[in-house]
Amino acid sequence: NKKIEIRDDDGFNSYDKKLFRFSAVAMAIFVIAVNEGATLPALIGLIVLYLALDKRILARADWKLLILFALVFIDFRLIAELPFAYNFMSSLLSRASKQSIYLVSFLTSQIASNVPASVFISKFSRDWLAIAYGANAGGNGLIMASFANIIALRLANGEVSIAKFHKRSLPFALLAGFAIWFALGSF
Repeated sequence: NKKIEIRDDDGFNSYDKKLFRFSAVAMAIFVIAVNEGATLPALIGLIVLYLALDKRILARADWKLLILFALVFIDFRLIAELPFAYNFMSSLLSRASKQSIYLVSFLTSQIASNVPASVFISKFSRDWLAIAYGANAGGNGLIMASFANIIALRLANGEVSIAKFHKRSLPFALLAGFAIWFALGSF
């Protein structure tokens, strides 16, 4: 097995190229399986393959973050089906402008993370451009606005505080948010 050497703060870590290639192919197959509605069999198959390949991989996974990610998606799919939420969002977005849909996407991203927020809003609007721009700009605000923010702060191991993160991310989100909101008026 060839190893990839990657330098980090603690020295060099070795990564297995074969395992990387296997994981990339497994991820592609998993995404296709999920798209075809075979999520549970694909998940079980993936776990069995990794158990056979190297048990340490599953032991080192960030299960808390993975479970949080799954729960947010499940919760927002269920919330979208609640009569109150469905009626409210339908009336709010049924005849909304691009800018209004964008704003709802941006603000919902602040609460729910941008990807689940996009899934939620797509149940009520088909204006993909406004939803995508709102989720993209909205992912820059609060820590919860994007799982990438959470992952990055976890990887920082306490070197960056949440307050310091927000000191930079909130002004950036507001600037990007207003710029895109005004630009959407010209699309």
